[in-house]
Amino acid sequence: MNPLVIWSKNGQNPQKISVICDLSESMFIHLEDSQLEYDEIQKKIKTWADNHELNLIFFKLGRKITKLDNLKSLDLTTDFRAITDFISFEQPHQILLITDVTENFLEA
Repeated sequence: MNPLVIWSKNGQNPQKISVICDLSESMFIHLEDSQLEYDEIQKKIKTWADNHELNLIFFKLGRKITKLDNLKSLDLTTDFRAITDFISFEQPHQILLITDVTENFLEA
């Protein structure tokens, strides 16, 4: 019998999830029609993440994806071009994209 015992401990690291918010004019129109607000949506997502021990970082979708400081800043259009660079540099485990753009547009 070998007297050397090696202990190993399994641990979990919270997943790094990037939440990218589309703050285009059309999103705000949809929110007005549905009586929802971004603050409310963000709070619900944060609560869900806390309950599941997830590490969320909120970002704003634009020509350059930047950390979200203000939910009230409005962009005129939706621009997805920066997503590939964002994934390469930030390397999130998962991305949650909040947008109103239809599935057909994303496939093009």
